Amino acid sequence: MDHDHHHGQHDMPPGHSMPMPGDACPMLMTWNADTSNICIISESWHVRTPRAFFLSLCVLVVVSAGYEWLRLYTKANDARIASGMEARLGGGHHHRRRASILPTTSAAGVSIADTASVASGSSNGLGTAARKARRSSRLAPMPLLIRRRTQVFRSTLYALSVFISFMLMLVAMTFNAYLIGAIVGGAGLGHYWFNRDFSRHPDDDKGLACHP
Repeated sequence: MDHDHHHGQHDMPPGHSMPMPGDACPMLMTWNADTSNICIISESWHVRTPRAFFLSLCVLVVVSAGYEWLRLYTKANDARIASGMEARLGGGHHHRRRASILPTTSAAGVSIADTASVASGSSNGLGTAARKARRSSRLAPMPLLIRRRTQVFRSTLYALSVFISFMLMLVAMTFNAYLIGAIVGGAGLGHYWFNRDFSRHPDDDKGLACHP
């Protein structure tokens, strides 16, 4: 008996202990409604008690609603920048459907010159050169027409929105009905409180239903 007992102890590698029941993160790939022993995104967010589960639901609701606010704030910030540029340049009609910070090719004058040269039927090759210049300009990055600090701020907002959307997607991959319900509920709450501008085009209002 003692020999078998000591032999069983030596089978365990030194420095390792048997994992306690309930400590391992379950890998569930089917729809479930578990309320305990759930790992959200990583092992560091391990829900073991009903209290921790309730707090996790509250966090997901707040983050999902905050994502809705961030998405709408980013669009409103772009619209303010575009309006400011139009006011400084003093021209053009303000299209509320899709505000663009950068001018279109027609405003740049390349496509206008191209159209005029083609319509006049000139044989000096200006039309072909204009078309080649227009194609090459589509591949090259357009010049920065706003302050670099403003562009960095815009890019930071976009990267943050992508990060939050990916984290919420990972939470949804737990297939837990309550966690997914918290995300959907937070998105609906954020839409109710923050999305009250009817001037936007429906195509610009996808939210969590689509990648930003």
